[in-house]
Amino acid sequence: MQAPKTLSLTSKLVKRWLPERPVRAHKGQFGHVLLVAGSRGMSGAAVLAAEAATRIGAGYVTVAAPRSQQSIFTCRWPEALTWALPETREGCIHSSAAGWIAEKIRKGSYQVLAVGPGLSTHPETCKALLRLLELTPQIPVILDADGINILARFPRRRIDRMLRLRSMPLLLTPHPGEMARLWGVSARDVEAQRERWVREGALKFGGVCVLKGRGTLVSDGAAVYKNPTGSSAMAKAGSGDVLTGIVSGLAAQSFVRDPGKRVAEALFLAACLGVYLHGRSGDLARRRLSPWSVSAQDLIRYLPQAIKSL
Repeated sequence: MQAPKTLSLTSKLVKRWLPERPVRAHKGQFGHVLLVAGSRGMSGAAVLAAEAATRIGAGYVTVAAPRSQQSIFTCRWPEALTWALPETREGCIHSSAAGWIAEKIRKGSYQVLAVGPGLSTHPETCKALLRLLELTPQIPVILDADGINILARFPRRRIDRMLRLRSMPLLLTPHPGEMARLWGVSARDVEAQRERWVREGALKFGGVCVLKGRGTLVSDGAAVYKNPTGSSAMAKAGSGDVLTGIVSGLAAQSFVRDPGKRVAEALFLAACLGVYLHGRSGDLARRRLSPWSVSAQDLIRYLPQAIKSL
């Protein structure tokens, strides 16, 4: 059977997926992102993701981070709400945090759970993540960075068990190296068959997969879209964390505005729009700053212009 044709994202196409912004609306109508991220030495990744989620329009962003890192978010991005999680001696999230977070999700109103930026792969954090995914089947999850690296560390049968327990899909955003670790292949293999692996990622994990890199691909297991925006100017630490925040914020708005929408479809459209705007922000920054000088913070800085260009 021949694989479906890979389609290209265009401004005309993605502008239809930008969430509505009614004039007479309040912050509760634009979704709540819960971000589980950060560890000692890598909390900047969580700050970038939280800031991007706010810039893209989410009404609320809550950052759940190790207790010792909580003050960083209060100072760097005061718009975010924060939770102080139990931590290890190394400043990473402890396994006991999983049940506490899951209980908060059950009692609260969150549209999306985003996990991974700056998380670390400490053994206690690995236990926390898999347990959290098992305890929160009722909320869609966006996994990035160490969230994906942690999945790659567990036996396939344990991952399959976790997936069977879940009623809501996962959205994974790996770069080629992370995708290679998930499947036990080389990054070269992934790069040689990008369309194949992005579909496999979506099908295996029951949701949506974004394979980052030149010509980022987005798939729901059937359709594949290729993103034309972005360049090597964006090849800097933190760029992926910004993408996580953008996609999470878009998804949260979509779910709260239209609760009846199919979750997998909404995640897919949020991912397509998110990667386009992420790359468009990079293009705008590159033209103004030069291909050498674009930072992850610049992607957030130029995000408003990218949105206005639609």
